[in-house]
Amino acid sequence: MTENVDSLHIRPLLPEDWEVYKFIRLKALQKDRAMLTSTYELEATYPDARWQASVAADDNRQIFGVFHNGTIIGMTAVRIEPDKPDTAWFWGSWLDKDWRGMGLTKKLFATRFEWLAGRPAIKRVVMAHRLSNLPSKHAIVGHGFHFTHSIDHTWPDGETEPNCFYELKLDTTA
Repeated sequence: MTENVDSLHIRPLLPEDWEVYKFIRLKALQKDRAMLTSTYELEATYPDARWQASVAADDNRQIFGVFHNGTIIGMTAVRIEPDKPDTAWFWGSWLDKDWRGMGLTKKLFATRFEWLAGRPAIKRVVMAHRLSNLPSKHAIVGHGFHFTHSIDHTWPDGETEPNCFYELKLDTTA
């Protein structure tokens, strides 16, 4: 891919973008089934109402789309834990294979941190990745997160491998 990453646009997905989200989420599940915690076979059966609810307006979560020339090529998301209102989860990051390795991860993290900037109650951010997903590990650690623990997990491909968890404590003195 010779395109410039500066030509990309990341924006919050709106309720009317539910079909765009459905498209990119199902594509991610098809292309990288071993790295995600759900399956294409399951989510392809979701009714439209579930996809619409996924991108409905909510102060506690946001899904972002990554676009190139109006076409969605990736996604990322953040949510505040309902039972831990001081904790946010970064989740759901995926980029089309042609756009990987171009430094977009920095933009995905920045987008989620910008979303959190208006939420001073958030004191920490957590993330997780499959042990063998080294690109995710490098991105997570490279953005200042620290390993906390791992839990054995049976992934959609049937393999049991640890799910590794990380945390970043936010500076609340600024």
